[in-house]
Amino acid sequence: NALPWLPAYDRRDSLVVLEALDALTDRRSDKAYVQGVAFSAYFAAQKSPSAGDAVGGKSLCEWLQEKSLLPLLRGRAGDEGPATMPLSVLAALGWIWQRGAS
Repeated sequence: NALPWLPAYDRRDSLVVLEALDALTDRRSDKAYVQGVAFSAYFAAQKSPSAGDAVGGKSLCEWLQEKSLLPLLRGRAGDEGPATMPLSVLAALGWIWQRGAS
């Protein structure tokens, strides 16, 4: 289940839209789901950068922090846990890990 990425100026906007939809519907997306969307946007920007979201040599956290979006990756306000993403999170979202593949 790969996330389809349409041409966009900045794929990080998908996280902003997700946060806005959560606010409008009075719900909160699962932290793992938000992390998966963030990783997918980051990966898409690496593979096919647009004018607004080029990754360059930045890490996922550095790339998100450029737009002050790192708190979304960490979860609810006050969650100061590390902004990490275990492979099990990606596997649950349909990503397949293949050593040596890109």
